[in-house]
Amino acid sequence: MTYYMLAQVTLKYGSANLERFTKVLLPDVARRLEKINIRLCHCLVTEVGQLFEVWDLWDLGETADISRMRDVGKDDPTFPALSAALGEVIDSEQIRILSSFPLALSGLGEAFEA
Repeated sequence: MTYYMLAQVTLKYGSANLERFTKVLLPDVARRLEKINIRLCHCLVTEVGQLFEVWDLWDLGETADISRMRDVGKDDPTFPALSAALGEVIDSEQIRILSSFPLALSGLGEAFEA
């Protein structure tokens, strides 16, 4: 079974924060997490609804254990600066761990036509 982490990130107000997060900070975080086999699958920005909200979907692989993220910056002297920069633009973050759902999509439309 494959597990995913969905991060709902609400940024502090302003398009400059959104641009900094999506173009600079998130790619840096993704590079670091790839080293421990956590891969960014998709990044979405809310167009209608909460302003400056970003949704990141991360592939955790076959384990839902996210404790491996705690040590990502442990021996990295540049990590405190990244952490501080994230704190400058992020207002709040919610994390969800999800598992894949075995749904066969072929023929699904026919089931709703009856």
